[in-house]
Amino acid sequence: MQRVDGLRARGTASMQRDVMGGRPSELCTQNGVVARFGRERAIDTPINTFIYHSLLPLERRARGQIDFDVTPR
Repeated sequence: MQRVDGLRARGTASMQRDVMGGRPSELCTQNGVVARFGRERAIDTPINTFIYHSLLPLERRARGQIDFDVTPR
């Protein structure tokens, strides 16, 4: 708890900074693997699965696998 208490109030995780910056992140190795292991073992992992599927398009875009326009109209 001392470590958590010592974190900056406005600090962010490295994965959040990567996603917000349009860079590849650890999404697949952090949330994706939990969702996959849960699925393989018939264990529900709703939060990790939701996060993974919600951020997957941005991850694929950062890796050059898909392209989509996000400019406001």
